[in-house]
Amino acid sequence: EGRGLGGGVEQLRTAYGDDPERGFRMAWSSRDPGAAIGFSVWRRAGADRHERVAAGDSVAYGIAERRQHSAGFLDPNEQYLLSARASGLEPDTDYVYAVGCTPRVSSSAHSRPTVRPEDCISDLHLFTTAPPRGALPARRPMKVAIYGDMGVKNARSLPLLKSLAAAENITAVFHVGDLAYDMHEDSGRRADFFLEGISPVAANIPYHVCPGNHEHFWDFAEYRARFDATMPNSGPGAMFHGFDLGPVHYVMFSSEVYFYTTRHGWGLAWEQHRWLRKHLAAVDRTRTPWLVTMAHRPMYCSPNDDLDDCHHRHSLVRDGVGPKWSGPFRNALGIEHLLQEFKVDLHVGAHEHSYERTWPVYKNVVGAQGPGAYDALAGADWLGSTVHLVAGAAGCREYTDRWMGKGKPFSAVRLNGYGFGLLTASSTSLDFEQIDHSTGDIVDRFTITKPADAFRRP
Repeated sequence: EGRGLGGGVEQLRTAYGDDPERGFRMAWSSRDPGAAIGFSVWRRAGADRHERVAAGDSVAYGIAERRQHSAGFLDPNEQYLLSARASGLEPDTDYVYAVGCTPRVSSSAHSRPTVRPEDCISDLHLFTTAPPRGALPARRPMKVAIYGDMGVKNARSLPLLKSLAAAENITAVFHVGDLAYDMHEDSGRRADFFLEGISPVAANIPYHVCPGNHEHFWDFAEYRARFDATMPNSGPGAMFHGFDLGPVHYVMFSSEVYFYTTRHGWGLAWEQHRWLRKHLAAVDRTRTPWLVTMAHRPMYCSPNDDLDDCHHRHSLVRDGVGPKWSGPFRNALGIEHLLQEFKVDLHVGAHEHSYERTWPVYKNVVGAQGPGAYDALAGADWLGSTVHLVAGAAGCREYTDRWMGKGKPFSAVRLNGYGFGLLTASSTSLDFEQIDHSTGDIVDRFTITKPADAFRRP
């Protein structure tokens, strides 16, 4: 197997499909115009988790989509972006897959072509489908990694993330905006380096993203080129999407619609808001009692060395536009009232290169503080307001944004230094740990709880 990602396959990554229980998506790049464009996927054989399908075994296969891509003018950095989908799989099941495969055509006109492992350019990689909605995985905890603001330079958290992925200790990754720093630079080579760097994680663990301000160049062109084909099609490509994963429904959307007057900036604001309302309303909380949302720019943050949106009394992301208007457009497009209306348990932002945890808060009013603040009261199905996180400390070339002075009243914990979060879910608890990038130590931890029958009462 020791072929690595070379030989015509670069930047291999995966994400869940529209139905995470039944399929997944793959994307990769190739410089070779004559490279094979098929992909193959097949189930792991035997009970040994390290056993591979033997060479010569037939596999199910599909054909990849391929399109030519260049990110520069004088120096185009030409390559082919390929993507493929595997579907019709079984929930909570391990599969091995390879890409860049050439189907073997039988001499019989009625025989379906087959693909064998030796017909593929890439190594074999592992992917595990999601458990049934509302259920937990059979062999591991439902633990996902969450962070934002990780680039090519100073990617402090990446080595530990690679170790966790190799040990199969995480189920999925959520990168909450600001990738590579910046993807379009050097004719897109910055994106190439970043995607190749995360591939040891993303080739085996579904890697889900939403855009940040560092993706905005040319109306998010490089970001959309690399990720539109892999994010589930709940929205326009990779700008917003959501899906069930065990007992949690996750939603990622774009905070950048408020800050750029482009088609995928302000031109998407109303569409995204309508989609988000409809999407949140459709979540079946009897099956997925937890609701977690993510967008790059946070709604709440304490003072640091900048004047970002979350520092303002009126936040565009939190409160929308038109705070002094009257009628139906007053505070139009604000997100926080949707979090409150649909009882979102946790909202994660990034953008500030540090870590902060709030108490449950709505409209700057703290719901509870101290011991018991994250425990739903008897007979309640949530805390009464949303807990917010700033999780932008994964490591980038802009280093850290250190907190200054005293935290705001809503602030429970503020930390400087690099790291990322791990969120573990059960039917009655969400347990979040902030991990130090260098030691692996837990530097902050909190647990949100609710009764097992919270959304099942008459």
